[in-house]
Amino acid sequence: KGLIYYLLGDYEMAITYLYNARQIIDRTFSDNAQLISSLNADIGNIHKSTGHYEKAILHYKLALDGNQYAHNVKTYRNLANLYFLQGNYEKSAMQYRNLIDECQKNHSQNSTESALTYRHYGELLTKMGNDSSLYYLDK
Repeated sequence: KGLIYYLLGDYEMAITYLYNARQIIDRTFSDNAQLISSLNADIGNIHKSTGHYEKAILHYKLALDGNQYAHNVKTYRNLANLYFLQGNYEKSAMQYRNLIDECQKNHSQNSTESALTYRHYGELLTKMGNDSSLYYLDK
């Protein structure tokens, strides 16, 4: 239900349901890293949507801890975007560089994930006044 409330824009109810789900999962499925990671990423998305960037960063980091699953690319990108929105360009750049490495290992250079990563990183470099931004924006 939490994700339905999120899609409807009722972030307060979404957070309530997702935190309740997190408590149940912690008790019942504590060994399911993928499920816990996905739930933390969802909670992070809601906090991002409500402008609670520090809480979102915390949950994105929790989602990434010890997780080897595919949605990590989106979580890393969300984390990099939050640092960018906060004006912390160095942390954002570090996340994008890690993300580029991840995309090169696990995605084709022509994948949507790679394209989005290069675009966002190029935009960050442009904002920082770095001429190498054109290299990433052209990819």
